Amino acid sequence: KWAAILILVLVLSYRFVDLIWGSFAYTFYLGDPMAGLTGNPAISLGALGHTNTDVAIASKTFGVLATVAGAAAGGAMLLFIGRLPCLVIGAFLSAVTNLLFADLAAGGVGMNAFLGATGVGGALGATGMDPALSRLTVAIAMENLASGLASVAFVAYLTSIVNPRFAAVQYALLASLTMLIGSLGRVPMGEFIDTNGFYSFFVLTAWLGMIAVVLSAAEWWRQARLPKPVETSAAPQPAE
Repeated sequence: KWAAILILVLVLSYRFVDLIWGSFAYTFYLGDPMAGLTGNPAISLGALGHTNTDVAIASKTFGVLATVAGAAAGGAMLLFIGRLPCLVIGAFLSAVTNLLFADLAAGGVGMNAFLGATGVGGALGATGMDPALSRLTVAIAMENLASGLASVAFVAYLTSIVNPRFAAVQYALLASLTMLIGSLGRVPMGEFIDTNGFYSFFVLTAWLGMIAVVLSAAEWWRQARLPKPVETSAAPQPAE
């Protein structure tokens, strides 16, 4: 009944933020910081202007390690707090980490404060990173940590709702549906960035990510109300 609709909308929306954001990641990282909005060139688009080397260090080194760490944390959380709480937490972290990139697009004031207060900025600076690369590295690491956790939670959820007799087909269909809205939304989101800039884009995606948080919480509540299976012990068979 309505549960099928809830599950379908949850599957469609859970990875929407990551899929949309990933389409514009390199435009954001490498784009000209002097570029302005299409309708108002005097206002910065918000691109960071990093080099390919910077992105390789931040994304392909620290980012990959953070993804692995996030997946490990997700696996541990599945054991200790359960599948559905982990699903909600993964959705929430995936959404709010977009605000880190919004901060970078606005100049990185919040990230600078974090790096200074925690000493992380000094540690990364000791490796030869400049402040801009340090900000990017920490933002990508946090986002990938959340993404790794959310991926594990989502895979665990999908495998729990498929029929074991048709698990491969149903899982493949559900996994494909997760990419549908993200693919369809790239064109309007690209136009939104050109018109409003990256800062507004990341704030918008953070809010859109809250849809998956609400739906995940609703699915947690729905499954908590399901009747518990009754365990029956087989009667002992007489010895022959």
